[in-house]
Amino acid sequence: MPIEYPKAVDPALLRGLAATGPWNLAVPSLPLAVVEPADAAEIAHVVRFANAHRIPVAVQCTGHGAADNLDGALLVVTRRLTECTVHPGEGWARVGAGVAWQQVLDAASPHGLAPLAGSSPGVGVVGYTTGGGLGPLARTHGAASDRVRAFEVVTGDGELRRVTPTEHPDLFWGLRGGKGALGIVTAVEFDLLPIRELYAGAVYFDGAAATAMIGTWAGWCETVPREATTSIAMLQLPPMPGVPEPLAGRFTVAVRFAWTGDPSSGSLTIRKKEFPRELRLSRSTPARIARHGATRPRPSKDPGKRPRRACGAARRRARR
Repeated sequence: MPIEYPKAVDPALLRGLAATGPWNLAVPSLPLAVVEPADAAEIAHVVRFANAHRIPVAVQCTGHGAADNLDGALLVVTRRLTECTVHPGEGWARVGAGVAWQQVLDAASPHGLAPLAGSSPGVGVVGYTTGGGLGPLARTHGAASDRVRAFEVVTGDGELRRVTPTEHPDLFWGLRGGKGALGIVTAVEFDLLPIRELYAGAVYFDGAAATAMIGTWAGWCETVPREATTSIAMLQLPPMPGVPEPLAGRFTVAVRFAWTGDPSSGSLTIRKKEFPRELRLSRSTPARIARHGATRPRPSKDPGKRPRRACGAARRRARR
């Protein structure tokens, strides 16, 4: 018997499904309803409505964090809160809860400034910052939450509050790491840093070397200067479009590296360490801070060849 498909689909339903679908699909979710408020006042109204009807509330912007608290909840999607204002003379920015890091990078970099963004510029600013914000420059400049000046947040009673180190200080402390447990942040204000160029990339190793690599990397961490931030990741990337062929479907170890000082010194710092034989190597290269997402490595397809540069396009842009 042939399957009969509906001739028309409600556009509102499609928008709801698109809003519900997060970037991270590790945890399936089925909220009771999806709301996309236009501003903080509408969010406050939604929270008061949910309280009156005893409905749990959840919040999402890009959905990079896998959340298991969405089922049966009223999901507040903050993507319409897109304010992004940079104050170059005073070195700070104010952004809405719907803004991703790339928008801030693009707005700040013409002034020689940069936020403490994460390694993926498509991640939302508010979710990243309220989660602490431990990024690729953390060892040199601290976490993103360390640079927050103020939050504007709708708390559980449906009230919009401005939260600073002196106004509701306990709430200010909790929001810098408490994620969405203390309210729905509608805007955040934070300091920018005078950073124009970043030297960054990663080195990949076969997963069989994981135990040796972790020990070697941990010892190396004790010797690198403060201009360097490094992390290590265990990856099992699926064989799907967009994943480099040498990494697809196999277990690998990535040593990630970022340097805020002179690029030549950063190059010497990572190259003087004798790591085990690389599965693939993508060299770190200088890139303008607004393009720091382009420093994600592109592994060589031939493990016998000399390593090649990870972000030549970003390097060329930095020379302009």
